[in-house]
Amino acid sequence: DRVIECFIDREIEVEGKKYATLMPADTPVIIAGYLEVDGSRQLVPVLDDERIDTLFPTASAVLAEMDLVLSRSAVVLTLIDSTSHEEEGSDDGLSSQKKEDDESEKVQVLATFYYQDEKYVVAAPLEPVLI
Repeated sequence: DRVIECFIDREIEVEGKKYATLMPADTPVIIAGYLEVDGSRQLVPVLDDERIDTLFPTASAVLAEMDLVLSRSAVVLTLIDSTSHEEEGSDDGLSSQKKEDDESEKVQVLATFYYQDEKYVVAAPLEPVLI
């Protein structure tokens, strides 16, 4: 069973039942590959769980070199900055990562890797992820 640590974003009550939207405590990320669409390469998220399981060890190893830990959390993959838990006052470690070739205005590319001669990225959405 997978879990994900979250913060409560908002709470509402509907017909006597309480509901909440949650924000993951760690940085949500996606693994994405490239697809040729109308003559241009576009970044497309990998949604298939089996494919994510296949790519996960390689993506995890690349991120580990950056002191980042990729977690197979519930609902969404998350990224933990292993140095932020050791150093008081450090940022999340992700703000300094470069945007690679402005691949998309919707994500920040954190790492690039190859699997079976295909290029993939690990990217963080720029919009908040709510659960």
